[in-house]
Amino acid sequence: MHSKGMYVTYDVTKESGKRVVSAMARCGDCRVPTYSPVQSNQTYSILMPSFLVDGGDGFTVFKDKSIKVITLGNCIRVCRA
Repeated sequence: MHSKGMYVTYDVTKESGKRVVSAMARCGDCRVPTYSPVQSNQTYSILMPSFLVDGGDGFTVFKDKSIKVITLGNCIRVCRA
């Protein structure tokens, strides 16, 4: 999956669901791009195709009820997690 505004490091030798080693997110309010570690208590907005939000290609994490989904047309949704 492509991501923009993030730097993610993976370890493909680990089992599925445990491969992310680190994740850095870009500051959306900063004039000069800065990145900081993703925090579990922080809210992030993610734009993605409805196909993935609906669990396509096995991405069932986006079907979690704690994630707020806003539909923008038929194909794009914004998730706040």
